[in-house]
Amino acid sequence: MMRSRLFKISCSLFAALLMQSAFAAQIAKQPVRMLFLPLADHYAALVAYEKYHSEFRHAHLILERQPGPELVRARFRDPEVDMALQVAPMAMQMFDRHPDFRWIGLAHRDGNAFAVNFELAAAMALNDDTTERKPTAKIADALRRTREKNGKPIRVGIAHPLATHTAVLYKFLRDNRLAMTIGGGAERDVATVRLRPADSPQYLLATSNRGLPAAIEQSLPWPAIAMSKHYGQIAWYSKDVMQWPGGHVECIVIAKDKALQTKQHAIAEIMRALHRAGDDIEKARKSGGPAMENLIGMIRRHVPEHSADSIRESLRADLDVINYRELGIDAPGLKFIMNLSLEAGMLKERIDIDAFADPRFSPLRNPVNSAGTPKP
Repeated sequence: MMRSRLFKISCSLFAALLMQSAFAAQIAKQPVRMLFLPLADHYAALVAYEKYHSEFRHAHLILERQPGPELVRARFRDPEVDMALQVAPMAMQMFDRHPDFRWIGLAHRDGNAFAVNFELAAAMALNDDTTERKPTAKIADALRRTREKNGKPIRVGIAHPLATHTAVLYKFLRDNRLAMTIGGGAERDVATVRLRPADSPQYLLATSNRGLPAAIEQSLPWPAIAMSKHYGQIAWYSKDVMQWPGGHVECIVIAKDKALQTKQHAIAEIMRALHRAGDDIEKARKSGGPAMENLIGMIRRHVPEHSADSIRESLRADLDVINYRELGIDAPGLKFIMNLSLEAGMLKERIDIDAFADPRFSPLRNPVNSAGTPKP
């Protein structure tokens, strides 16, 4: 009887010690608050949280969603925020104004598209096969003809004047001898309109209903959502405009200097998980089936407005229009975006990219830097 009672007491003490140890381990984890946007650009961060945050020893990752890059910029100034996923030109402007954070990796590569409403699509004779939707001179000519016919610039919805998408649009137009207006000024062939990404499919429908030619240049899956709802058609993808080795730089991962000093192990853990999640997405998109369906479920827990079909369309392996490969520091890739943004008038000042970049969290393999530099 005494042995039995002692055994029960011992078991209770052991269980209590286990609980105390688990609680202490949880308390020892450092909270890391990271901002993200509801875009395919940020899927690797969502998958990293879903698959790996329970395994973290150092980091208690807190994902906080923001509706657009402007609010990411504002919220990032709050002391409780440690990290953010942000469009590259805006991040560079932020660094120019407040150089108290660093660039520690990429969120993805490529990933945005130019979609047109049916008023414009009718003038473009787009290929039925979306893998053949390219930024051709024929599309540029259709924009030019429509502009001349209506006597007004084509309105194109962009997420923000400092979004990478705006630099992509600028390059397409420049390469085809067209010009755009950003934020007022003399009217040109294209006039940009600030538009929340989530509102962009509806914008195509509304302009079509009014008989107005219009387009959007936005991150996936929003152009794919517009296409799936029959609000418009994708005309081209950014990867074919930029043609950067491995995929062009788009959204980048930034972290405050204070967090890098006091939460280095936690941030390193999160970045390793993000790189692993990128590999997981690449494997799932190739294999399809249950792996892909599981991935879709993870993503939709954070962005339920992204339909399963639009996620599949955005991640199609045969299209390969967004990728999560080689998410380390790509200094030449960021410089390419910076130079385009300066040329377009989006950015006013050049930054020191070497001072901006902190390569400690990049995977050892990163052949993109030595892959050569394409024509700008």
